[in-house]
Amino acid sequence: MSSLTFKLIFSYRIFIYLLVFILFPILLFYKSSISRVKQYNDEFLSKKSTDCIKGLSILVIILHHISLKMQPIGFMAIYTCFGHIAVSTFLFFSGYGLMVSKLRKENYLKNFFSKRLSKVYLPFVIINGITIVIAALVLHAKFNLKDVLLYLSGIQLIDSTQWFVIAILVFYLCFYICFKFFKPIIAQHILLFLTFVYFFFMIFTGFREWWFNTAFSFPIGVYVAINYTTISNFLKKNYILTLIPTLIGFLVFFALAHMIPSSIMPLYQTITSVIFVLLVLLFLLKFKISSPPLLFIGAISYEMYLVHMKVLVAYFTAVHIKGSYSVYLYLVLVVLISFAFNKLFNLSKNKKVKVT
Repeated sequence: MSSLTFKLIFSYRIFIYLLVFILFPILLFYKSSISRVKQYNDEFLSKKSTDCIKGLSILVIILHHISLKMQPIGFMAIYTCFGHIAVSTFLFFSGYGLMVSKLRKENYLKNFFSKRLSKVYLPFVIINGITIVIAALVLHAKFNLKDVLLYLSGIQLIDSTQWFVIAILVFYLCFYICFKFFKPIIAQHILLFLTFVYFFFMIFTGFREWWFNTAFSFPIGVYVAINYTTISNFLKKNYILTLIPTLIGFLVFFALAHMIPSSIMPLYQTITSVIFVLLVLLFLLKFKISSPPLLFIGAISYEMYLVHMKVLVAYFTAVHIKGSYSVYLYLVLVVLISFAFNKLFNLSKNKKVKVT
């Protein structure tokens, strides 16, 4: 579906520029506070902080996909480079969240797959099923039984942007194997090794770079969770000495990854993703993010990831508004649909809990 060829041609782009260069920064810093000199945010990886960053990241991913469709692209060209660094935050927080839960809950790995599948894979299958039905009834698309099974399962992607779902399930499997059979101090290194295996497998089997250029963010999240005290103390003690080379390194590799054509650009993108994760940590150490809109969006970020491209294709195919303010209407629609799915999935989980 996401492979459908269409271009977004706006008669004027002022509203989308206003959104991404003014409203987004305001949204990020709304009700946020900055720590004083030599003081830090001790809750920099709290659920509130991570949900806010997830909320901003999904908005960046959506604008990234919009920018890829715009013609002419104008100042939105910079957003074509932001997709992988936004995804890297999702993988980092996934690894971090899993490890924190594992450390706090003795029997966390019990029923691990049933919990992960119900949270990640089942919504994926349900939304794929709805997409198939709508495509068949409205767009008169033809699907045989084989197509339906392949698209439902994710063996073949009806929406190519959903590669992330398959990738995260692979990382969940690696996480389970490592921490089921080994102690954390050893398991974290085995997980990193498996990530290298995944990285090179994707390269040598011909997968596109987005399948692997953010991969190392997941084990980094696990490392940070296991070594939280050591890492946070080091960053606080050496904040400026860490911030300056990290920022310079990010800018250098970001330029190499996107502005200077090279056969090893995916490698530069991978390094950029890793450095960006460190930048996020340094940012959160100083800024306490408490934006209510971002908290709300962060809570439904996964559903937004699943539906945004489908809605993008349907919306801009059906709606022919030339002003870029149409993007605002599109985002509202994505949020409403995602919120509805989130409530549906949570209702289903609650019923299962009550039955058991």
